[in-house]
Amino acid sequence: MNIVDKNCHICGVELTPANSFTCPNCQRTDLCILHKGPSSGMCSICLDNFRKRMIYPTFAIISFVILFFSPYIFTRIPMAFLIPMVLLLPFWLMIESARPVVISSKLKKIIFNTLSASIFLVAALIIMRHIVEMKKFIILDSGMSASTFLILGIILLLLGFVYTLSTSLGRLGIVFFNYDYPEEYSILLKKAGRDPEMIGTLKWDLRWITWVNFIYGFFFIYLYMAPSG
Repeated sequence: MNIVDKNCHICGVELTPANSFTCPNCQRTDLCILHKGPSSGMCSICLDNFRKRMIYPTFAIISFVILFFSPYIFTRIPMAFLIPMVLLLPFWLMIESARPVVISSKLKKIIFNTLSASIFLVAALIIMRHIVEMKKFIILDSGMSASTFLILGIILLLLGFVYTLSTSLGRLGIVFFNYDYPEEYSILLKKAGRDPEMIGTLKWDLRWITWVNFIYGFFFIYLYMAPSG
């Protein structure tokens, strides 16, 4: 690997044979070892993309089904129960976007962005509820909505069990999802003014998305089983 006159793409440090590496996933050679995952060997860019490929599709699919099939959701559960389930989604997404460190300044931004997204989602739900009450139109039949709730619920629960199994087996050295933290994340955690081990839950790991999959998996199964009003 020729690293003469090359600097790290992220932090700008001068690269040498001793402090550089090749990412096994994207084959990048312009990063220093500060951005290398200690167990996966992947660069922090690939690790971040891996996290986003798990989080954003999950958020998008759950949000789409809740909004698109909301006329049928309203016939099964009261709005007072639905709104907290809706508000949890943008809060989770904002927390994920603020990682790897959630400090006070980021938390204020998270709350503001969550409120902004929640206003849109709640307004959309209220509009859909009025449509249902006025009986102007219903986009899809109830059979399709029930099938969608069942299929999505099963998929989310299965993913939750897979993530749980992966976390449990990881303690035995068996890894399904090889996600780790480069040293740069440890530095960020230390800059936050706290011990990284004490705030480990603020690092991204499978526990967050596992709980999201279980919560909404059971939610959609309940919607499938609940009788229509």
